[in-house]
Amino acid sequence: MKILLHNLVISGKADERRPAQLLVEGERIDAVLGPNEGVTSDERIDLGGALVLPGAIDGHVHFDDPGFTQREDFGTGTRAAAAGGVTMVVDMPCTSLPPVTSAANLAGKLGIIAPKAHVDFMLWGGVSSNVLQNSDWRGQLEELIDAGVGAIKVYLLSGMETFRDLKPEQIFEVLKITAQRGIPVGVHAEDRRIVEAAKSTVLARGGDSPLDYAASRPAEGEIAAARTLRDLCRQTGARIHVVHIASYEALDIVTTAR
Repeated sequence: MKILLHNLVISGKADERRPAQLLVEGERIDAVLGPNEGVTSDERIDLGGALVLPGAIDGHVHFDDPGFTQREDFGTGTRAAAAGGVTMVVDMPCTSLPPVTSAANLAGKLGIIAPKAHVDFMLWGGVSSNVLQNSDWRGQLEELIDAGVGAIKVYLLSGMETFRDLKPEQIFEVLKITAQRGIPVGVHAEDRRIVEAAKSTVLARGGDSPLDYAASRPAEGEIAAARTLRDLCRQTGARIHVVHIASYEALDIVTTAR
């Protein structure tokens, strides 16, 4: 079925805006046409002069499904994404029960979330220290990659008992596998020793304000972690994505290394 979207504006170079028509077939834009070009279609939709932009991709969402659906599920999360112009999401592995740390867990999650999805999606897989208790964790990771996850998530500092953090030497072992498989690894980058020391200092003085919380997660922890990940990346040749950086200094380490 061909649908013609007309009476719309698209963006061009710099601040350029130009009238256009879009011919859509299935889930693809088949043609970008001038405003007066004639074309045969099964349906015509007048967009009233709206500015039409490409759908966005959000590569880092936590939709909590299954396990924490009192907060959000895949249906409400992807519905909100669609309303905001996001047409693809990549869901994190750690905030669902069970976490996406095995091919079996991935299959179980897919069976629950796929019928609820309102936009395209991909899933992260993960490796936690919970997983490393299994002597065949390497084989489990290989199976998870074969099952189709888009990337692997690990933590240098985690607050989740169901998805505990890894030590740098453990991440090194994960990176050796992902480097061979050509799959990126996303890392929550905070140095555990620095953060735990700062947290102890804050708690010792009875701090319980938002500013005290910020003081318990100092930039130094992120900076040290960024250096660690830079070195691990150089040693293994793996692709690392440092997630949600909050300090300029850590960002500078990452961009300079890249």
